[in-house]
Amino acid sequence: MDTRCIRMYNMAIQDNVRPASKRSGNWVQPYISYDDIKMHLESQFKYPERIQKLIIKSKETAI
Repeated sequence: MDTRCIRMYNMAIQDNVRPASKRSGNWVQPYISYDDIKMHLESQFKYPERIQKLIIKSKETAI
């Protein structure tokens, strides 16, 4: 794994800003194992058509 990914994850979880219980809108998931990471990645990116539809829908609602 690229260590830049770990640094990005650590920045995104914002543990240095405030505890998780005090944050809202935090999209970062807690990961326990590699299988856990893989499950989340597959659920988010396995179907690019679904992502494309979400992008199109969000652009339509932004207008």
